[in-house]
Amino acid sequence: MPGYNRCDQDGHTLQYPNLRGCVRDIDCYERYIEQTFDLNTTNILKLTSTPNLANPHKPMKKETEWPTYENIVGRLMSITASAQPRDVVHEHFSGCGAQARTVYPEIKGEGVFDEALVTYDVCCGGCYLRDVELAALLGAMVQKQLVVTVVLGSCDSGGAVPDTGGAYT
Repeated sequence: MPGYNRCDQDGHTLQYPNLRGCVRDIDCYERYIEQTFDLNTTNILKLTSTPNLANPHKPMKKETEWPTYENIVGRLMSITASAQPRDVVHEHFSGCGAQARTVYPEIKGEGVFDEALVTYDVCCGGCYLRDVELAALLGAMVQKQLVVTVVLGSCDSGGAVPDTGGAYT
């Protein structure tokens, strides 16, 4: 990916550490789900940034399988479009979380922070997946009567889905 020089509002280069264990966590979780629920692997969609020893700035997998903002949102929308009511959807994010000044001041107010998931491409022009966006994506799944479970393994993920009065339980 070009770039690697996106800066915060104070001019500091954005940097998120390679958490190394996240891909391993997802791989272990995938094996657990396959074995426990006897799932066909074609029903598991996984986006990872598995380190590439030959080129550390580019994951081993194809770009369509990287956890970029576009890929994550696209996959969630695709799942919602193709799933049928009462289908079970399990979403699992393992990676960095962040707080960023809101891009939704009309919803949240001025000077407020969004809880966000850090996508693979955020440091080079990509977007955070913000709490408001994740809530809308999950809301579309709930409206379609999908059975949704979400696991967020990241810092600042506790507030990733705003209080909905139980709409997502």
